[in-house]
Amino acid sequence: MGKWGQNNHLKTFAGATALLFLLNACSFSLRSISSLSSGASKSTPNNSPSSSGLSYNPSGTPIVSDPFPTDLTVQISAGAQHTCALETDGTVWCWGDDTYGQLGDNSSGTKNSPVKVHGIGNSGYLQNISSISAGANDTCAVTNTNLLYCWGSNGHGELGNSPITSPNVGYPVQVMDSTGLSPLMGVATVSVGNNHVCAKTMSGDLCWGLNDPSGELGTGNIADSTLPVSVLNSMGNASIGAFLIQAFFTTSCALDTSGKQLYCWGANSYGLGDGSNSAELPNSIMMSNVVDFTGGQYHHCGLTYDGSIAGVECWGEGGLTGDGTMISRSTPVAVLTPDGSLPLTDLLIQSPSHSLAAGQSHTCAISGGSNVYCWGDNSSGQLGIDTLGAQSLPVTVLDPLSGNFGPVKDISAGGNHTCALKVTGNVYCWGDNSSGQLGSAASANATFSGLPVEVQ
Repeated sequence: MGKWGQNNHLKTFAGATALLFLLNACSFSLRSISSLSSGASKSTPNNSPSSSGLSYNPSGTPIVSDPFPTDLTVQISAGAQHTCALETDGTVWCWGDDTYGQLGDNSSGTKNSPVKVHGIGNSGYLQNISSISAGANDTCAVTNTNLLYCWGSNGHGELGNSPITSPNVGYPVQVMDSTGLSPLMGVATVSVGNNHVCAKTMSGDLCWGLNDPSGELGTGNIADSTLPVSVLNSMGNASIGAFLIQAFFTTSCALDTSGKQLYCWGANSYGLGDGSNSAELPNSIMMSNVVDFTGGQYHHCGLTYDGSIAGVECWGEGGLTGDGTMISRSTPVAVLTPDGSLPLTDLLIQSPSHSLAAGQSHTCAISGGSNVYCWGDNSSGQLGIDTLGAQSLPVTVLDPLSGNFGPVKDISAGGNHTCALKVTGNVYCWGDNSSGQLGSAASANATFSGLPVEVQ
């Protein structure tokens, strides 16, 4: 398996055990942008408590931020209205909405350019990070020693460090184990959803945060939890034993240990993918040979690969499934080529980075040639085609200067924006910029961009 940031092109997986997905969820479509301070005025950092209830630590070591290293990024993760990047030196940088402290710089407001995430106890900078995940109003990071830290909104216990002493925390705090007495250890991956978080650990697959009324924690009930709890199997009598687990809007999904079968749970009015709309325990989805998956507010998609042919299948609200129709689907259907004639098979299969990412109401996938396809809602230019208007079939993201955008090695979709990591290590974003989530000071006054702009 390649390291973070390695450009892994289309490859054949001899078996499920070759799919070593040590990756985190690229944060997916999380909360309706209209409910997340869209249109908030852009401001400078404010290191005093705000009306949002943000918890600050003014006694930490004074920090003077370095400039963002524009060509050293190894992973990106887009939240609802913020975005984060992991750099080669193990530091984390974030930009966009900071209302809940989700940028981790111990302040509030909106940041149009990347800021470096502060360290534990607001001392120095967060270091030695191996993977990140940005959610609606939270961000989490796994360390090289397999510990987990989170920051941002904590209204439902999303930070996993019960009891809830503050509704929002502006710097990293350590996630605890189920007893609340010791740090959670052995964390392999983390995925931040809307108001809940899931992680794969050596001791099992865990989720915490909001669970009422949707059941997205997978415990067989709808009780919220401020500490990690085990995700159960479909019978409710043992841990699910997932190969990969991810949190979305009001759902969560996981691949089983064979790396083939996909399970989902929680609630979605357009279906979980098995014909039902809700489940408090994992339900088997009607797909096979799944190697990656993603989910938005009203749709989900899975990337498949049988050893020779790749494909994408989606289900959910009409117009978001990539099949050229406006028909809502409760079970998976094949995403078609841009002309609608055949199933889309020109797709990059890679590990550990994601090749598939869903925003609130759009989806993007990296092609076999490392360009980017997108489909769905395009009201903020999140499809990257320099025009507005929804697309029910995939379209190719454009480069501002040279036609097709690419080559790309990592993709992440937020609420109504999309970000991609090029093979050069540079990050580009497009779509909604109402909170500075595109990360370009040069575009600070633009409410959106229909073409990729470089983060800097």
